[in-house]
Amino acid sequence: MNLLTKPFISSLGLVCLACTVSAQTVSFTSIVTSGTGFSRPVSVATPPGDTRVYVVEQRTGTVGRIRHVTAAGVSQPLASPFFTISPVSTGSEQGLLGLAFHPNYQTNRYFYVNYTNSAGTTVIARYTAAADGNSTVAGSGQTVLTISQPFNNHNGGTLRFGPDGYLYIGMGDGGSSNDPGNRSQNLNELLGKFLRIDVDTDDFPVDPNKNYGIPASNPFVGVAGLDEIWSWGWRNPWKFAFDPRSRGGFDGLVVGDVGQLDFEELNYELPGAGGQNYGWRTYEANSFTGLNPLEGPYTFPFYEYDHGVGISVTGGFVYRGVRLGPSWYGRYLFIDYGAGTVWSMPLNINGDTGAMTPGALIAEASPVLGFGIAAIEPDPNGEPLYLSIQNNLVRRMAIANPWRAVSGTVNFEGVGVGFSPPKWALFEFRDAANNPLYSLNVGLPADGSFRLPAPNGAFKLSIKHKNWLRRTVDVTLASGDVSGVSLSCINGDVDGDNEITNADYSIWAAKNGLLAGDPLFDPLCDLDQDGEITNADYSIWAFNNGILGDD
Repeated sequence: MNLLTKPFISSLGLVCLACTVSAQTVSFTSIVTSGTGFSRPVSVATPPGDTRVYVVEQRTGTVGRIRHVTAAGVSQPLASPFFTISPVSTGSEQGLLGLAFHPNYQTNRYFYVNYTNSAGTTVIARYTAAADGNSTVAGSGQTVLTISQPFNNHNGGTLRFGPDGYLYIGMGDGGSSNDPGNRSQNLNELLGKFLRIDVDTDDFPVDPNKNYGIPASNPFVGVAGLDEIWSWGWRNPWKFAFDPRSRGGFDGLVVGDVGQLDFEELNYELPGAGGQNYGWRTYEANSFTGLNPLEGPYTFPFYEYDHGVGISVTGGFVYRGVRLGPSWYGRYLFIDYGAGTVWSMPLNINGDTGAMTPGALIAEASPVLGFGIAAIEPDPNGEPLYLSIQNNLVRRMAIANPWRAVSGTVNFEGVGVGFSPPKWALFEFRDAANNPLYSLNVGLPADGSFRLPAPNGAFKLSIKHKNWLRRTVDVTLASGDVSGVSLSCINGDVDGDNEITNADYSIWAAKNGLLAGDPLFDPLCDLDQDGEITNADYSIWAFNNGILGDD
């Protein structure tokens, strides 16, 4: 955790004078074909292994509801809600606010909600879904955690299970203005924090309102500060999302933190990088407020914009879908509650280190969605849904000629005992005449699965990674999507020329015996990636010697 130099980032109003406008015209279609739609929709979620869209309704009177539609996403919600909770508080930023399904939902049927009760207290609770997923088992509720709120705004609301399987909870600073209790900078308060808890254990067996465990790797375990805290210095992280490898991402966390008088901000967190202070109330985005002395170190946003453009950022997610095509892949989608223009920004992520470099802002010239977009979240296939509490619509974003999908698995061969496969690869698309079309850096889950946008007709799909032979397959999309594509990569190509030859051996031999940390250590010679260059690496090279790429 380093004291970062404040980056010079112009406000959105200035950047947009030179920002890119997408060449593709996007459109929006309601996922409900008729009827009244939803009541103040603020979030959507899909259970693991399911294809339905579950929509969180903030409240109707004092009743919060969750309703769901079919996988196609163009239908009426079921007449009977999946879940209801009453009474919820009726403050403008309160009610039923968040939903997350347990990673093992298909086995345990657990889901978690975030709501403010009639007293204005934040409640995180667990419930059990019926076997058909259409309703909630009566009497199944269990309180996980409660947090008192001093005011009725800045209550956060989003819940997400991270790639590590723990539940992350975004908590605002408790409200009013200027964080009058300085709660965000107080490590003995849960407000103004991200919390990370283990919902599969219980470290507080005698407390009925605390049913969770503390991950041992949380940053304040054993030191001053509440053990539940993952990070601090947040004003109101209303919407946040992980970029999971299961969808081709890199497991980072992207947060839209709502500003106060002048600036809105976007933040990126490397996987597992807890313990950071994001600045509020000492800083509003990159601007020193004068409310607190400079104590740091602070982590600053990768982007900010001023209130000449918008009033409240609605953070979204990193697009890893298919239908919008490769030019959208890896863009972070976001919007402002008061502006309505769809914005996106490429996030260029280093697969080895996880470091992120933002690209140029992209503004979609048309259409403008208008006031009141409360969320941008993915449907079961990773396509964007925009939720408006102004007109009670959930709308799917699309383009006129949607792309198709190619999916399959990558298998890394020729590796040593205990080897962990690479967590990312470069996928290269070429036409049938072998002319380059586009390339995508793609995060890979443990099973090597992928699903990517693909062109129509015949094309060549290659996968590349350092010290691995490039492998290529021919694919034809005659109609619909293509699945079941298998790509096998063979280890030993130290010099990257797509051949395993004596030239690779010569490079390896010059590094034999070195350990990671030695200034001459070359990770490309560490073929089994165990942190040392030994005869085990030679064995991998020797076994594969003489193999050429695409053999």
